[in-house]
Amino acid sequence: MTPTSVEFTLKEKVEQLSEKIDNQVKKQEDQDKADAEAKSWVDLQLSESAYGKVDLSVLREKIRQASASATETIYKMTKDARRNGYNKKGIIERTVPIFQALIDSGYDNERYRFYAQLGYALKDQEKPDWEQAENNLDAAITLWEEQHPTSYLPSLYCFNWLLCVAHLGDEPKLEQKEIDKRIEAAMMCKSLYSAIKSEQNKVLLDWICANYGGDIATLTPKFSNLNGYCRKDPDEQKAILSSLQN
Repeated sequence: MTPTSVEFTLKEKVEQLSEKIDNQVKKQEDQDKADAEAKSWVDLQLSESAYGKVDLSVLREKIRQASASATETIYKMTKDARRNGYNKKGIIERTVPIFQALIDSGYDNERYRFYAQLGYALKDQEKPDWEQAENNLDAAITLWEEQHPTSYLPSLYCFNWLLCVAHLGDEPKLEQKEIDKRIEAAMMCKSLYSAIKSEQNKVLLDWICANYGGDIATLTPKFSNLNGYCRKDPDEQKAILSSLQN
């Protein structure tokens, strides 16, 4: 009995499907390997024993090759390391090239986060780089504004941007309206308002008093809980604003 043309066609389709599945499996295996390598290199960069020994060009390339889920994991790993790095010598400095690599990776989901975290790290490292910190925080705020044009500016971004500008002592190259928006956003939450008013941040309060375009006495917190507003997504923020304004 000889095979029919239908059987030949069916066999061909099965082989094509099998090849497609094999290619997909191989592609996923390659991506899983790339993700594991990227996370391993980030672990190495963040470890005390490997400080200064990591090839940063390789680190950047590994992060660029990471998948979206692995990039999010790397971001969280590095953000946590920065936040917990105050009592660990050199840890904040070690996050800087990772955040820069995330910016350069082409990953575009809420990319302003990467600029903000890099700004924080540059500000909080043992020898603060106020100018580069200010530049990155400015980029974070600008990107935020582009993506959330009807929302209040992020308070934490603005607070830290103002801190950098105040330490630099320069006049920012921004219109007065934008400077005022950033000052108002920074003083929106009670915890940041208290920080600005503290003696420790006198240089910041003095700068705000000198550069605010309106009546400084009108600047009072709108929200009592920083985490209750500033860390929520834009839709949740709008709901909170609506309830306050009604």
